[in-house]
Amino acid sequence: MRFLKMFNVFFTVLFYIAIMMFVSITMSEETKPRYLLSVLKESQEKTVVSLCQFFPETKEDKLNDYNPQKTYFENIKHIRTNTDNIIQILYEARLELATYINIQPSNCDDYVKIRSALSKYYLDVLRYINLGIDPKHDYNREIYLNIGYKGYMPGISPEAIENPVDRKEYEKILWDNDVLANERRIQTYLMDIKTIIPELLNKYLIASYSRTPRADNELVELLEKYKYPAAEKAKIFKALNIPYKGFREWRTNDGLLTLTAKLISADKNEVKLEKEDGKKFTIEIAYLRKEDQDYVKKQREPKPKTSP
Repeated sequence: MRFLKMFNVFFTVLFYIAIMMFVSITMSEETKPRYLLSVLKESQEKTVVSLCQFFPETKEDKLNDYNPQKTYFENIKHIRTNTDNIIQILYEARLELATYINIQPSNCDDYVKIRSALSKYYLDVLRYINLGIDPKHDYNREIYLNIGYKGYMPGISPEAIENPVDRKEYEKILWDNDVLANERRIQTYLMDIKTIIPELLNKYLIASYSRTPRADNELVELLEKYKYPAAEKAKIFKALNIPYKGFREWRTNDGLLTLTAKLISADKNEVKLEKEDGKKFTIEIAYLRKEDQDYVKKQREPKPKTSP
């Protein structure tokens, strides 16, 4: 079984490499974007639907609920298949994203559509990864390979237990253990890929939106819509020379401290700032350089009323 899974992953990698080589060799620069756009749409829609089902917006409808209409083995197969599928989907999404960073299509309308579609798609993938991560998952809770029950041999099949009450109770124990094992697989993989996807996505957004035609406003609105982390957003905007709304450089009057932050609030003595990573802190105005003090003073001035 492990060999088959490894073969499947190996074949998937070769498949995507073959597609990209075929596109690069046989298609002109003008037809590449159009081809990619047609291929992407259906696969992206299926992937987002699968992610939505596995990591629903609300936790009320889980795919891993036990179905009493099915046998124990059918239920076990169901959750294991779901786990395999979601890991495979995220693995392929990761491979594809790493590949798209290096695609250099010509400047055409199709590429603009591809850029927008891919950006939304991978922002959705990242959103569902964050939805799927369970901060309360107990990684110290033990998972058993074989479970003993009432003197029966560990690892015995439930079907071998004749007493229906014992069999049902034993199936419940096995089910809980198997659900935990699958959740552990998912959580471990999500925590791993969560550190990889944002880095690849940043590279893709910088590479694609640096190409003409530029669409700075589209990118800003997209990252705001998906509530992209402030620190990552700042990196992207800095690389693309896009003004980051509200953020500016602050410096103390002795020159020992320099940071990028935005003004949250201020009174005559103190200012409250928010750094790019979202952390907030307060500093006395007297410690700031004159340029920053003047900026705070200007921001505190009452705005002129507009006539109706």
